[in-house]
Amino acid sequence: MLELITLPNILLAWCKFQASSRVVVTHERADTSPSSALYRDAFKGGTDVNEDTERPPLPPFDPREPGELPINPPLVAAFLESLSDKNLHIHFLCGSWSTYNIDHRFDIILTSETMYRPASIPDLLDVLWKAYTNPPTLTIDATLEGGVSEKLSLDDPVCYVAGKVLYFGVGGGLPDLISGLEDPRGSNCSRRNGAWEELKEHRQGVTRRVLQVSWD
Repeated sequence: MLELITLPNILLAWCKFQASSRVVVTHERADTSPSSALYRDAFKGGTDVNEDTERPPLPPFDPREPGELPINPPLVAAFLESLSDKNLHIHFLCGSWSTYNIDHRFDIILTSETMYRPASIPDLLDVLWKAYTNPPTLTIDATLEGGVSEKLSLDDPVCYVAGKVLYFGVGGGLPDLISGLEDPRGSNCSRRNGAWEELKEHRQGVTRRVLQVSWD
């Protein structure tokens, strides 16, 4: 799932963001950042490092049209350089929710199609709660007037949850997650009541929703 679906979707979303600036599709404006230069180079032909064969150019990537995006080493290098430019670190987690050791706060928390088993929802909410409320990995010491020192935290994180209202055959769904969010008494940790807001609803087929979840 992570290797064949999650990571490729992140890469495609990044490519869509890059192409939306028209840097690659039309080359109408220049972008001198290292990641953008690498991204443009990925679509050109050439000889790869440590290889004797010529690399053909990639087809133009237009996010407005369906198609395929071949992945070559320069494209991967551009993606990694872009993450480094923006000081982004991606963590992929798999396995039982109860086995995760979340010891710091995450800036952006995404989960999708993970509430299909009602018995696992309390553990899932505990993971989200810890990732949302734990102390950040970076704090800033600020000295105020009068020599008073104050510890400043980063901005609040965001947590987005996507899923179906009902998973046929297994019984779980977003209503179960919302119930556990609003009433966490069945949890073994000190997780507090949370809040949620519906951001999007898709009614074709089984209804799907995207929620923004938060804790005080």
